[in-house]
Amino acid sequence: MDANHQEMMAVTLFRDVGPRAGGFTIYPNSAKILYPTSEEAKHWVATADSEAAMEHILRTVRPVEFCGKQGDVIFTHGWTAHSAGLHESDQVRCAIIQVRAAGSFLCALFRSLKER
Repeated sequence: MDANHQEMMAVTLFRDVGPRAGGFTIYPNSAKILYPTSEEAKHWVATADSEAAMEHILRTVRPVEFCGKQGDVIFTHGWTAHSAGLHESDQVRCAIIQVRAAGSFLCALFRSLKER
């Protein structure tokens, strides 16, 4: 999207999450649509154009629900439009969402993998 230092979001499941069980839901490529509408390059500052872009995303982008097993992780750009998915299960959904600067996120990930 640009050369600036950006955020990365990681969602880790604490228990299995099946379809329509409230899984973390993303709108693919939404960050690319929203980015040009921000008032600032490094930090999200919505503008009047952002609202129109979000309406466009909701009308045209098919959301993807993150379903998986305990311990599964999804990584997305920090500006990716997201929400909880439909929740038709009796099970409480458990996940942690972490948002960090992409560089520090990757350094921590590589350090963790190296220690294994």
